[in-house]
Amino acid sequence: MSADEQKDIYSYVAAFPGLVLEIFSDNWNLLKIDIIKGKKPLSNKKNFIPDPIIKTISFFDDYFTGKRSSLKIVFDIKSSSSNSERDTDTVLHLDMSSYTVNEIRIYKKLLEIRPGKTISYGDLAEYSGIARGARFTGNCMAKNNFPLIIPCHRVIKKDGSIGNYGGGVEIKKFLLKHETDMFFYSNSR
Repeated sequence: MSADEQKDIYSYVAAFPGLVLEIFSDNWNLLKIDIIKGKKPLSNKKNFIPDPIIKTISFFDDYFTGKRSSLKIVFDIKSSSSNSERDTDTVLHLDMSSYTVNEIRIYKKLLEIRPGKTISYGDLAEYSGIARGARFTGNCMAKNNFPLIIPCHRVIKKDGSIGNYGGGVEIKKFLLKHETDMFFYSNSR
């Protein structure tokens, strides 16, 4: 994108059971999701809500009703507005332009961990092909701009304790309990 082009950034605040999220996007990619702590007004009186935000809200509606979203998650590593090959109905593009190859590898493997299941930081690193990478995995989870979509709340300490979470430990516990209660999958990843 040239310096002459201005990228429009949109935000939308949405409330879900036990959670308020602020969702940021441009016209093509989801840019970031913030977990709101405390009160934030739901002032979404905009005529235009971009497609990535609409898809993200749909993803969360499915999540909080115990359904697995049918959206395909695509990691876009080049921040670009010229992509005519986007499937506007079934694909959610995440702007991953600020992440390294190894961070993306960790996040892609994390997407394979099913709702209600957990994995340790070290095991996720090993599963991703990164030797002795527990600390690296922890840093990846802290840097995750897409909580719940990239489900960093499913990553716990090796000893089984909960570990940290950007939204707070209570929200992490809430999300894990929600998944255990709502999703009925086998014990496999």
